[in-house]
Amino acid sequence: MRLVVVFAFCALAACAGLDVPAVKGYDNIRAAVEVKTDPATGVTSANSRAAAKEEVYRPLYAVGMDASGQFDGGAPSKRARSKFYAEAEKAADGTVRVYFVSDGETPVIETELQEKPWTEKNPDSHGFVGDPWRKVYWELVEWRTNCDTAKLRCLRIKKDRMKLSNEDVRVLLAEGRDEIRVSFREYRTVSTQLDIDQLAAVLDALGVREQFQPAS
Repeated sequence: MRLVVVFAFCALAACAGLDVPAVKGYDNIRAAVEVKTDPATGVTSANSRAAAKEEVYRPLYAVGMDASGQFDGGAPSKRARSKFYAEAEKAADGTVRVYFVSDGETPVIETELQEKPWTEKNPDSHGFVGDPWRKVYWELVEWRTNCDTAKLRCLRIKKDRMKLSNEDVRVLLAEGRDEIRVSFREYRTVSTQLDIDQLAAVLDALGVREQFQPAS
């Protein structure tokens, strides 16, 4: 009978010791912000990825379920990692786009899942940010899988981002909160919180924060 592969991630509480804490303090975050310009398009981008918390998960794999439903043992694997951070892009004409980015990698070992085409490109995929909640839409940026030669161990790379409007950014900066509430899905429950200093530092790196300040 064909083997079935089952895997599960340990709870965050159990993996807390593996996490890499976020950089704290505006000055430290600003120093960590990466800024680069695409010579082909003239777009300058800045992101706070280096300052963001890295959540690290240890996948536990049960491999080899036979016809009797018994597992023949476990297999070690790489760890799954994810970050959530602020990013902004400034076009040559001065237009600015701001995003909250979810960026991660996950070990996978089921060949059929590895090779299944990515189909979740729903244009209505959305979450919420701020207090009160503001609806924002997700954009898929990258989805790919790197495998070993035998395709027994693979690493799935995924990057997607929430697209913030200029008004979203103005409101978030004006909230006066240290952390921005973020809901990854439509259920409007807090999935994570983003340090407001990450957003401010990214905008300052591009020299555009002033254009998002409320009119006096």
